[in-house]
Amino acid sequence: MWPFGKKVACFQCDAKVKEKASRLRRGFRFCSEACVRAFLDANQLRRPPGDDAQLRLELGNLAISALGELTRLGARASDGLSIRGASGTVFTLQASAIGVAMEQQRDEEVTDALHRFNQHVTEALPYLVALGLTAELDALDTIDLDAAISEARGTPAGARAAAEGLQRHVVAVLERL
Repeated sequence: MWPFGKKVACFQCDAKVKEKASRLRRGFRFCSEACVRAFLDANQLRRPPGDDAQLRLELGNLAISALGELTRLGARASDGLSIRGASGTVFTLQASAIGVAMEQQRDEEVTDALHRFNQHVTEALPYLVALGLTAELDALDTIDLDAAISEARGTPAGARAAAEGLQRHVVAVLERL
């Protein structure tokens, strides 16, 4: 470890940079905005098939699935488990998706839930691009899964705080649909 903080390698150019100064995108660390742009240009997300209404519905379903994983960690269900999007569509988190209390879960289960959450978010990224939701794309694309896992492990309060922090990003997406 570097005496003034951890150093990480840029995913694009392999340059060493302090972790705090790095930029996070899609789970990778980059040294500069230029490397982020080069990576995103080379790895553009493809538009999923379907019209905008179908894309909004599928994106909403992915976001609800991601919220379900966060409720397993102790996040409170937003708006009584229902969220109304800007288009009037109501997305509902079914009660069966809510898991057991955090006190009964092991660290591995916390990690698994956060990885499933991340999988749903990753699957949602092309839908955000297709619908032009760039602010939401940036918010979800820069989630630091490792930091969330570190915060969630150990105490129920830490898991709840991590889950509720991530939950705000997902709810913002649903509210825009």
